[in-house]
Amino acid sequence: MKNALLFLLLLTVSMGALTAQEEHDASIEDAFSKYRQAYLSVDRAKLVEMSHPNIVEMGGGSAFMVEEFTQDYNMYSALGIKLVDLTINKSSKVLKVEDSLQAMLPYERILDKDEDIISEKGFFLIISQDDGESWSFTDMRKYDTESIKIFIPNYNERLSIYLNSINH
Repeated sequence: MKNALLFLLLLTVSMGALTAQEEHDASIEDAFSKYRQAYLSVDRAKLVEMSHPNIVEMGGGSAFMVEEFTQDYNMYSALGIKLVDLTINKSSKVLKVEDSLQAMLPYERILDKDEDIISEKGFFLIISQDDGESWSFTDMRKYDTESIKIFIPNYNERLSIYLNSINH
């Protein structure tokens, strides 16, 4: 009887954790949908708005970030590469870090160069400072564990394991 009660307690706790992760997954997918729309429609102002505020502020402000996005788009255009799509896979486990939630979100950028499809894979560091109501996106192509901590001092280094993953 004691084992059955313990089992039921553990099952209830694990189901509660699963439900919380599923809730985060839904809010992440919703936020990504907005990010994807901004990315594909080249809405630089929205992309800046959906970036982590520390990165925007410490990175030179909104105008500088808009210019950085513009340079990325111009580089692809100059090479004759068209943006086709941006997709995601399931995020890592969402971790509570001080007053924020953090996770890695694997993405695949689909590009077209002379009708040849090119795939670029990477990770977004996603952070919510309002318990999952909204998420900011940071493309980790430009950062490693030490450099991201300059902008996000409470970055959970356990998430860095995903950056070394080749299958996502």
